[in-house]
Amino acid sequence: MDMELRALRYGPTCGPLLQGVHSLYEACMSDEMRMVLRADWALFLFLVIFALGQLQEIFRATGYRGGP
Repeated sequence: MDMELRALRYGPTCGPLLQGVHSLYEACMSDEMRMVLRADWALFLFLVIFALGQLQEIFRATGYRGGP
């Protein structure tokens, strides 16, 4: 159902293409692989937040204020 609504949102020319990609995704990806991909995105998000926190600490330690 969700795929049908997305296909309608992108228009009639993209609908069959999106449904084909979705069916290929469903046929080729196991549940374990989908779970691994979700975990990879969670790890990526964690690493980005961690890196931003480290930059904040570096700026704080060097006394960088960022203003004129």
